[in-house]
Amino acid sequence: DDDDDDDDDEDNEDEEEEEGEDLPYPGFVPIALRYLDQSTRPRNWCLAFITNPYPF
Repeated sequence: DDDDDDDDDEDNEDEEEEEGEDLPYPGFVPIALRYLDQSTRPRNWCLAFITNPYPF
């Protein structure tokens, strides 16, 4: 049974890598501080702010 669990873990890792291809900001790490992914509000706001091409 332990061997089957290891196979499931490998499958989950593959799914996470596939999700990484659809990131809104592919040049940045997918998850910051072990909690904030690119779709969470504070991180999404900050990424949008720092990647904005227009100067103030």
